[in-house]
Amino acid sequence: MAEITDKNAVELLVTEIGDLIDKKVRKAGFDTTYKGIIQDILFTPNTPKDDFYYMRYRIFYNGAVNELYIRDGYIHNIGERVLVYVPNNVNQEKYVECISPIPYPDKVIWDNSTDQLIVERYPKTPSGDFTITKEFDFTITGKGTSEQKVTEVKFPNGHRMAVELR
Repeated sequence: MAEITDKNAVELLVTEIGDLIDKKVRKAGFDTTYKGIIQDILFTPNTPKDDFYYMRYRIFYNGAVNELYIRDGYIHNIGERVLVYVPNNVNQEKYVECISPIPYPDKVIWDNSTDQLIVERYPKTPSGDFTITKEFDFTITGKGTSEQKVTEVKFPNGHRMAVELR
């Protein structure tokens, strides 16, 4: 058996203290953020909104693949970059934010009969091609006259915004 010296005792003590600290840090409640990438979309254009897989994506981050929700109201594309947040190191509370810019529409239609701006996107995924339609309702006063003006826009989520011309 090797002789215990002051140097060996100090090294052993430092190693043990380091191991204890590592264990405590792994269990500590701190926020963690991972960069990730969307690998697959787990719902189809026909998936009902109350289905378990609606707005669920397969995301690669931290060396593993997980199925997570992105609940921001957009249909994201494979290859988009995301951040996965784990507040207080509690996996049940993790959430995802997309860090890629919101995709531009593929088509914009002005419907003069209904005063609507219709915005369409056509994301293509392995589980099917989507058609995403969002309608913006415009309130127009004095329509068809020289006094015609837009006074309000109603967004797809129901939010209303006043429009002021200067």
